[in-house]
Amino acid sequence: MGRVLRLEVRKLARRPSTWIGVGALAGLICGTYVLFFAFRAHIPASGTQFLHWPDSLVYGLGYAAGYTSWTSYGTFLLMVLIAAATGQEYAWGTLQVWVARGVPRRFILGAKFLLAAAAAAVITAVCLLCVGALSLLLGTGATAHLLPLQLLLAYARTVYAMLPYAALALLLTVWRRSVAAGVGGGLAAILVVETALTNTLPLLGHRFAQAVQYLPSGLGAALNAPNSLLAGLPAAPAALQPSSVVAALALAVYSALFLGLALRILERQDLARS
Repeated sequence: MGRVLRLEVRKLARRPSTWIGVGALAGLICGTYVLFFAFRAHIPASGTQFLHWPDSLVYGLGYAAGYTSWTSYGTFLLMVLIAAATGQEYAWGTLQVWVARGVPRRFILGAKFLLAAAAAAVITAVCLLCVGALSLLLGTGATAHLLPLQLLLAYARTVYAMLPYAALALLLTVWRRSVAAGVGGGLAAILVVETALTNTLPLLGHRFAQAVQYLPSGLGAALNAPNSLLAGLPAAPAALQPSSVVAALALAVYSALFLGLALRILERQDLARS
C-alpha cells in the first residue's frame, strides 16, 4: 500500500486544481478575517479576542473544522479534493489497472483515506498560517499564552474531526463512480442534511437536542472544545456535548462505517464497466 500511497500523493500534488483550491481557501480565509479587523468596532468584546495572537489560532482551526458545519471551509475543500482524486480514477481507468496488476482493492481504498488524512493536515495548516499571520500583522495587544503542546493537540484534533467527511466523500464517489456524486452529495450532507437536523431536532425536545450532538459536526465540536486552551482559556463544552473521548470514538465509528461501506461496494464493482 505504501507504493500506492506515494503515487496518490504525487498525483494530488501535481494537479493544478489542488493548488487552485488551496489558494481559493486561503483567499477566502484572509478576506473574511481582514473584514473582522475592518469592522472590529462593531464586534462584541467577547469576539475581538480572536483578532489577536494566540487566541486567533482557535479561530483559524475553526475554518478547517468549525463549531458549525456550514463554516467548515477546510472540510469542504477536503471533500472536493478526495472526491476528485477518487472519481477521476474511474474515468481514467486507473483503478482497473491497479487491480489488474494485483493490488488489493482494500489497499487502494486505504491509500485514498490516508491521502485524505494528509490533505486534511495540509488544509488545517493553511488555515492556521493564514489567520495566525494576519493576527500578528494586524492585531494589537498580543499575549504570550501560546502553549506549543496545546497547539499540536488542537491541530491533531481538528484534522481528526475532518476524517469522517472525507470517508463520506469516498463512499459517495465509489458508490456512484462519479466526482459529482462525491462533491455534490458530500456538501449536501453538510450544508443541507446536517444543518437542517442541527436546527430542527432541538425544537422537538431535550432528547433530540442531545441526539444532534452525535452528528459528525456535533462530535467535532465536542472534540475541539479544548482548543480554547490555546488562548489560555478553560475548555467550555456545551451542556449536552459528549466528552472528548466519546466524541473521538464516535467519529472513528463514522469513519469506519463509511469506509466499510465503500470497500464493500468497491469489492463488488466491475471495473471494466467504469
